[in-house]
Amino acid sequence: MNNISLHIGQCGVHVGHTFWQMILQEEEIGADGMLTNPQDEMDHSIYFKEHPDGRKLPSAVMIDSEPDTIDEYCGQGILKNLFRDNTVTGTGDASNCYARGLHRCYQQQKGEALNVIRREVEQVGSVSTFTMFCANSGGTGSGFKTGLVNSLADCYPHVKFINQAIIPSKHGNDGCTSPYNTLLDLAATNDFFAAKFIHDNESLIRCIKPVTKDGISYANLNTIISLIPSTLTASGRFDGTMIESQMGINLVPFPRANTIACAFVPLLRRTSKMPITLPFLLGEAFLNKYETCGIDTFSKGSYVSCCLIYRGTQQIPHNLHIKVKKQNSFTDWCPSMFKHSACSKESLLSFNYGASDKDEIFKNPNLSLLKLSNHTEVADCLLNHLVEKCSRLLKRRFFVHWYTDEGMHEEEFENAVNTVKDVIDFYKETFNNSIHQQL
Repeated sequence: MNNISLHIGQCGVHVGHTFWQMILQEEEIGADGMLTNPQDEMDHSIYFKEHPDGRKLPSAVMIDSEPDTIDEYCGQGILKNLFRDNTVTGTGDASNCYARGLHRCYQQQKGEALNVIRREVEQVGSVSTFTMFCANSGGTGSGFKTGLVNSLADCYPHVKFINQAIIPSKHGNDGCTSPYNTLLDLAATNDFFAAKFIHDNESLIRCIKPVTKDGISYANLNTIISLIPSTLTASGRFDGTMIESQMGINLVPFPRANTIACAFVPLLRRTSKMPITLPFLLGEAFLNKYETCGIDTFSKGSYVSCCLIYRGTQQIPHNLHIKVKKQNSFTDWCPSMFKHSACSKESLLSFNYGASDKDEIFKNPNLSLLKLSNHTEVADCLLNHLVEKCSRLLKRRFFVHWYTDEGMHEEEFENAVNTVKDVIDFYKETFNNSIHQQL
C-alpha cells in the first residue's frame, strides 16, 4: 500500500512540515534520509521511496502558487535534504479565490505539477493512494486542488484519493471568501475522494486549550492533524491488526457519504501523571470536546459507522465496546458499523526535530485512541451551515466579481449550491430514514 502525499497551498505545506517531522521520528529516519537504526525490519514503503544511495526519501510533493512558504519549510531546516526535486511553486498567489487558483494558477503550473507527480509515481512503483493535505477554504487549496484532482483522476484512474481537509470554522473568521471556496471545491471534487477527513481550527484549538496555558501555535494544531494519517497507517507500518483499506471500506458505505469526523485521545501536558486505561480512552473519545470538526456526535444525529484505532497495545478485551454502543445512537442496518484495530507502536505527539519548547506541549501517551466516524451531523450541521452562509453572500452578490473576473460564470455558484444540497438530501433520505425505522 504505497502512498504519495500531496501538500497543496500554504496550509498544506504547513501541515506537511509537521507531518514529515512526525513520520521521520516514528520510522527512525534522520534528516539526511538515513536510518538511525539500520537493524530495524520496519516497512518504510508506505511513506518513503528508496534512493539508490540507500536514503529513505518522502513519497510526497509540496505544491504552492507562490514560493515563500515552500522556501521557508523545504529550503532550510530539517526537510531541506529531503525535498529538493519534489516541490512545485509559482510566481503569484491564488489570493484566497477558488477561480484564480483553478483558472490562473493551476493552468500556469499544471505541466510542472503533473511532471513532478509522474516522476514520484515512477520512483514509488505501485501507488495505491494520493493523500491531499490542504485548506479547502483557501484559493490554492480549493481551486488549484480541483484542477489537480481532475487531471490525476484521468492519468491514474485506479488510484484512490484521500483528503485531509481543513475547512472553515463554524463561528470563526477564516476569510471573507472561504465559504465560496469550500462550497465550490466540495461540489467539484466530492465524487473523486474515497474519504475526506475534516478538521477546523476552532475545533482544534478547543481540543488543545486544556493542555497549554500559553499561546497555541499552528505547529500544535498541525500535530493533531498529522496524527490522523499517522495512526491510520500505523498497522501497515508497524505491528497491527487491521490495515487502512479495511477501515475505509467500513467507514464509507456509499461514495457520496465520504466525509469522516475525527477525534484523538488523550491530549496530555508534558508534565501529566494521569494514568491511561482503555475504558478511559473509549469514554473520552465519544465526547464532543475532542472532535476536530464542529459537530455534536454525542447528543444529536446518529453514527453511520465508526472505527477505533488503538495504539500502544494489541490486547483489546472483546466486551470493551458494549457499553459505548448502548450510550450512543447507531444506525442498525449496517452489520459492520463498528470496527476496531490495534497497533503496538505508541503515538508520537512530542518530537524534537527543530521544535521550540513552546511547540512541544504534549506528552507522548503509552496508550492512545483515534476515533473515525461517519455521522449524520456532517450533513445536518456542517454542510447545511456552509450552504446557508454561501446563500446569504450570494443573495447580495458579495465578492462574486472576483470569481467572474477569473473566468467563472455566476451559474456555477448556483450549481455548486444545488450539488451540496443533493449530498445533504442523500444523507437525510438514506440514513435518517433508517434511524426513524429503528425508533
